[in-house]
Order: sequence, then C-alpha cells, then structure tokens
Amino acid sequence: MRQAVTQRRLARAKKDLDSALKVVEMMRKKGFSEKAIAAHVQDAVEPAEKRRRSAELALSWIGRDLALLSTEEGRKTFRSYSQGVMRRVRKLSQSLRRFFAE
Repeated sequence: MRQAVTQRRLARAKKDLDSALKVVEMMRKKGFSEKAIAAHVQDAVEPAEKRRRSAELALSWIGRDLALLSTEEGRKTFRSYSQGVMRRVRKLSQSLRRFFAE
C-alpha cells in the first residue's frame, strides 16, 4: 500500500515538474527577463524537483525493505530490531513515569 501511494506521489511530482519546465520554456520563447524566469524556477521547478527526488528516495527505501523482508533472515533481523526498539521505549517510559512521580 505504501508503495502504491509513493508511486502516485512520484507520478504527480514528475507531472508538476514537467509542467513547470514547460512554463520556463514558454517564458524563454516569449522573451521574459532572466530574473522572472529565475523566480519561476525557484517558486515552481525547485519544489517539484525536491518532491520528485524525495518520492524516488522513499520508493527505493520501500523496495529495499520489501527485499529484506522477503527472506527469512531479513524477517528475523527485522523482528530482533523491532523488539530492541520496543524494549528501549518501555525502559524510557518507565524512567519518565518515575521521574514525574517524584
């Protein structure tokens, strides 16, 4: 499910980026000033490019996680990591309870 959502995010970011780049091309053809073009790039192109890179990175992490979880060794590693995290959370919770009880 997370993978499908991220793929949609990636597709939307690519679409937004393509649209923003088309506007830049149109602005150059119509002779807009470089200052106006730079402002558009900063306001539209750079955020769309950042969203695209972020979605691609998230998708690669999801792929990595799925590949790790597809093996028994990967699932075992994930379980032990999760148990360690829960152990630390419980310990922190107990410490905070004692701290605020005093």
